Parts: sequence; C-alpha cells; structure tokens
Amino acid sequence: MELLNVREAAKTLRMSEVTIRRMVRAGNIPYRRFGTGGKNMRIFFTP
Repeated sequence: MELLNVREAAKTLRMSEVTIRRMVRAGNIPYRRFGTGGKNMRIFFTP
C-alpha cells in the first residue's frame, strides 16, 4: 500500500500543506499516524 506524506497529499489535492494540516486537526480528512507523538509523529494519507 502506497502512502502519501503531507507534502505529496497537498500537491495531489492542489492545496497548501497548512490547509492539509488544518483539515487533519479538524478531523475533515482521513489519515494515518506513525511514530510516538510530538516531533517523531508522521502523518500519512492513502491516495
């Protein structure tokens, strides 16, 4: 399964990275988290 990071998702959806992160915080876009949290947490999206 291929996953997209925030930058790739923003480019695919033609949105800014800030908008993608806001949508994640608001719960408006499905995502997967990897890492222990804080700076180590990474957010990925399915295409």
